[in-house]
Amino acid sequence: MDGGHGKIWSAGRRRGRIAVRGTVEFVGRAAELDALGAAYTRAVHGEAAAVVVIGEAGMGKTRLVGEFADRVPALPLTGCCLDMSLSFAPFIAILRRLVREFGAEWAHGEGRPELARLLPEFGAVEPDDGLRRTRLFEEVLLLLEQAAERRPLLVVVEDLHWADRSTRDLFVFLSHNLTRPGILLIGTSRPYPAALGNAEIMELDGMARSEIADLVGAGADVEHIFRRSDGNPLFAQELARAGGVLPARLLDVLLAGADRLPPGSRAMLDAAAVLGGPVTVELLAEVATAPEAAVQALVEARFLVADDGGYVFRHALIGEAVYGELLPGERRKLHARCAARLSGRARALHQRAAGDVQGAFTAAWRAAESAHESHAYGEELEMLDLVRELWHQVPDRLGLTYVTVAERAAQAAYRYGDTARALALLTAVTRSVPVLEPQDPTREEVLRDLREAMPPASPQERASSLALLARILFVIGNGTAAGKAEEALELATDPEVRANALITLSGITARTGDLAKALPLYERARTLAPSEATRLSAMESEADALETAGEHEAAAALARQGMEAALRAGRVRRQAAILAANLAGSLTSLGRWAEATEVVRGILALDPLPIQRSYLLIVRGTIAVATGNLDEARQALATAQPLLRRRPLGQTSCLEADLLECRLAEAQDDLSRRDRVAGHILDDHDLTTAGRDAWPILSRLVGCRRTPEVRSLGERLAVQGRLQHAHRVTFEARSSGGRAGWAGAVEAWRAVGQPYELARALFEAGRLPEAASIAAELGATPLLKAIESRADPARRPESLGLTPRELEVLRLVADGLSNMEIAGRLFITPKTAGAHVSNILSKLGVTSRTAAAAIAHRRELFTGSPR
Repeated sequence: MDGGHGKIWSAGRRRGRIAVRGTVEFVGRAAELDALGAAYTRAVHGEAAAVVVIGEAGMGKTRLVGEFADRVPALPLTGCCLDMSLSFAPFIAILRRLVREFGAEWAHGEGRPELARLLPEFGAVEPDDGLRRTRLFEEVLLLLEQAAERRPLLVVVEDLHWADRSTRDLFVFLSHNLTRPGILLIGTSRPYPAALGNAEIMELDGMARSEIADLVGAGADVEHIFRRSDGNPLFAQELARAGGVLPARLLDVLLAGADRLPPGSRAMLDAAAVLGGPVTVELLAEVATAPEAAVQALVEARFLVADDGGYVFRHALIGEAVYGELLPGERRKLHARCAARLSGRARALHQRAAGDVQGAFTAAWRAAESAHESHAYGEELEMLDLVRELWHQVPDRLGLTYVTVAERAAQAAYRYGDTARALALLTAVTRSVPVLEPQDPTREEVLRDLREAMPPASPQERASSLALLARILFVIGNGTAAGKAEEALELATDPEVRANALITLSGITARTGDLAKALPLYERARTLAPSEATRLSAMESEADALETAGEHEAAAALARQGMEAALRAGRVRRQAAILAANLAGSLTSLGRWAEATEVVRGILALDPLPIQRSYLLIVRGTIAVATGNLDEARQALATAQPLLRRRPLGQTSCLEADLLECRLAEAQDDLSRRDRVAGHILDDHDLTTAGRDAWPILSRLVGCRRTPEVRSLGERLAVQGRLQHAHRVTFEARSSGGRAGWAGAVEAWRAVGQPYELARALFEAGRLPEAASIAAELGATPLLKAIESRADPARRPESLGLTPRELEVLRLVADGLSNMEIAGRLFITPKTAGAHVSNILSKLGVTSRTAAAAIAHRRELFTGSPR
């Protein structure tokens, strides 16, 4: 990287006017400039930094960032988001600037096949093998970091409030993952609710009166201008230009002088408002049917400014004001001219605005195909939605069927992460309304789709739709998945479709407990799969099935193999992350906690998708509870739980978070919290279909207020494989309340090979030396402390002379429960509870419940007890 960072930015500490670019002067914003300077210093000397400057229109976001760019020695890389632009438009501009700066040979490097989809200078485009958007993001990240080794970079993405989904996703990805020094990522945006990643937020408020006075200069009516503009610098400047006459509308301020423009220039102004800029003078002249020289009057009147080979409005509000003044007929005519000269998404949107339904339909389909090639799945879905919207309004449907369009939209929604939308679309395609619950919010949408005149699907179209639908239904635990997968397998000739159907059938078979039958199905799916994405999907599902069956070593080996393959393929945020969660979970079961923690840490640093991040955090939280790091466990749960509970269409994924919450409540001896989570689980979930989490949750609910329901459910819950058998034996041992049942639990956990659960069972069985040895080796501090407490005769509850039932009552007394509450918890009468309390007070030699509780707390009778 270039040196010379002794003075890396000139802060400009002077108050008032600051001479800057050209003849226009920059005023105020000293604090904001200093804050950006501090971020730049951190970026150059530490790690990359990200800032988003947020402010209402006219607050000077662009001007502030431009002024700052003039003060630092970094290479400015700027791209603008436009309302009708193509996907990744700002980053295409940024990449093009890098190519100009460092040359096409450097840009090509060893070949950047995903970036080549955006700019040809980056080499040859490789065939798409599925979900390759992650690799595109990784290549942008790597290219910026390599460029920063040569010179510090100032990467600016303007107007994020207009960003297409793909641009916004890439900005967020970079804000999380740029870590090498030399890069400051800046975005500008009007206030809007979309998440902006890991960026620091800088909010621009209105200027102070003194700054407005400096801005408008002597002779202006500062008091009126300040009050009227509310400190907005754009409005203040325009009001000052209007002289002593203050217009009734600020809109008139923005349009002042437009009516005095020559006809050709006015036509060009209208064209610029419809195009949305930045645009070349050639395009402006063509759309306006005016000579190119007409642009000069717009520049002189300060409507437009030159920008990197094109022209843009001096402020976006001016363009919005001009557009708002156009009559409907004028707008349609200009949109039609724009569409005739543009392509892709912009062409489709202009044609729809022009009323050209057939043209918009055709352009939207082609734009969807282009967006798919660029992994811009959000824009692909947007364009396919437009195709569906116009379906019944066009005579020529390009030989497409509604099934094809809906299936493509479902695929795009699934790849973008919108599972609920994908399911709704596929349900419509396959005419499978009964898979949705009556109260489901998507049901009406599905019914509307079914009422449409839908051409019959060909067998291969139906097979493809059924395979994807079966996979989604399997993920959310819907019982109709097997039938859909089997029908897809019967119909399909395409190996990709057949492989996906086999993966679903393999998972369904594994859930029945028949691992011997499931594993050959998984092998067939991996062998048949033509794409790496599908092979990795098979490995994800198989690793999960092995772990559920208690085959921890085999599950860890397969998950590690898949994770490494996914990382090599650049499939980081989704497939590598979920395989890492599988691996970390299996390592946790095996007691290899340090190794599991390192896997989680490494993948979290690569910014996985939110749902994958939540699974990784659940593993981290589980280890944290066992090692006594309860603050870390609480933080992991607080982050993961909202994501998991928002899963659509009744998915049971939040049970993983519920299990972690049960572990936390247990570790903190928080009976009321356990009761709350028990109520949620018993009321909101069907544990008979919950898979691997059902038994470990159920065993931890023994002793809650609704224990009779828990015991009844335990009698109905299936047991499949040795892992569920071990949980069942543990459940029965806890339900019995004595040591007798724990011998069976010890042997069951020894057979499964889970050292932590084995140590807990040994502790309950009274086999303390072996339990202590395992706990010490694992680093399970709370368990080890409980073992040592029980091993010390002075601290044993038995030394108090209390019966097991009296110890249960003392625990509840220590928690502050009344006799009535104790009776409800233990299913005894209040009179019996009172008798137990009296006996406890007598045996302890105290006269109050408070004193009895103090003895329990002082001797740590219950703290950290790993029930």
